[in-house]
Amino acid sequence: MKTLPLFSIVLPVYNVEDYLRRCISILLNESFTDYEIILVDDGSTDSCAKICDEYATKYEKIYVLHKKNGGLSSARNAGFEMAKGEYIFWLDSDDYIVKGALKKMANAVKENLVDILKFNYIVQPENVLVHSSLNPGLYEGDKIREQVLPLAFNNIGGFTMSIWSHIYKKEFVESNNLRFISEREVGSEDYLFNLQAFLKASCVYVLEEALYNYEVRIGSLSNRYRPNLIEQYQKLYLQMKNILIEKGCVGSIYRQLDHFYVWNCYYVLWVNEMRVSEKHSQQDGYQNIKKVLKQKEFLDALKTISLKKENAVRHVIYLLMKMKFTYGIILMLKVSRKS
Repeated sequence: MKTLPLFSIVLPVYNVEDYLRRCISILLNESFTDYEIILVDDGSTDSCAKICDEYATKYEKIYVLHKKNGGLSSARNAGFEMAKGEYIFWLDSDDYIVKGALKKMANAVKENLVDILKFNYIVQPENVLVHSSLNPGLYEGDKIREQVLPLAFNNIGGFTMSIWSHIYKKEFVESNNLRFISEREVGSEDYLFNLQAFLKASCVYVLEEALYNYEVRIGSLSNRYRPNLIEQYQKLYLQMKNILIEKGCVGSIYRQLDHFYVWNCYYVLWVNEMRVSEKHSQQDGYQNIKKVLKQKEFLDALKTISLKKENAVRHVIYLLMKMKFTYGIILMLKVSRKS
C-alpha cells in the first residue's frame, strides 16, 4: 500500500521557462525523497506547459495541472486541492531551495508537530542572507498573538509574510478553510492568508537556517509597475482590520495594523508609484502619492502610530507624510533606494 508523502510541494507556473527546470531539478536532487511535486500551469504562453509535461512523464512523484490563467492565488488554491501530503510547501517556480532544505524541514515538523514552520531565506543573485526579526524557537498559544503578529506588523522587511518562507500542515489549512484571495483584489494575498493562519495556529516553529533562495528578476510581479495597487492595499488593510475585529483583537495588535499600513504605503505603494512604464509616468506617480496622503484610512492610521522606537529617518518621513509634502517624500524614497 502506497503511503502518503510528508510534503506536497506546489509550484504555480506562469511564463518562467528560464527558471522552471532549475527549480524542479534542485528538488529532485535532494537526498530527502518523501514528497510529491504538483506543477500548476496557470495558462503559460511560453514553453512551461511542455516542460511540466516532460517532468511529469519522467517522474512518478510529479503531477501536472493545466488551467486557464487565473493568477498566482488561483494556482496555489488549485494545487492545494490536488495535494496529498501532510505538509504543504508553496514554492515559487522562479525561486529554488537551498541544498538539504527538505531534510531540515522534515526534521523540524517531525520533532515539533507544528501547524506552521517558518525559515529564513537568501536574496539572489546578490546572495544576501535575510534573517527574520523573529527569534528561532517554538511559539504556542498566546505567544503567537503576543510575539509573532506584533513583529509582523511592526517590522516590515524584517519579518517576511511571504508564503514561500513557510510550510503549513495540510489538515490545519483544510480545517480552518484557509485559501488565497486573488492578488488582483488585495495586492498581497500572502499578508491576508498568513494573518488568518497565525491567528488560528496553535503551534509555530521558527528555524534559524536560511532554506530558500528568493530570485529578484526584472519583469517579476514584485519588480514591475502594478496599476491599482493603492486601491488593492486599501482593501487589504480593511479586510485585515475586519479579521482582527472578528477574532476579538481590538487592543494593541489592532493598533499595530495601522503602523503596518502606514509604512507599507511608504515602502510598497509609493515605491511602486516611482516605477515608470509605458502607461505610468513620474507625474502619474506623484499624483497617486498625493491621493494616498489625503485618503481617510491613511490619515486615520497616521494619527495612531507610535514613533517611540523609530529612528531619526522614520521621524522625518512621518513629518513629511503629516505635512503632505509629496516632493519631500519622493526625495527620501530616491535617497533610500540609492543607499
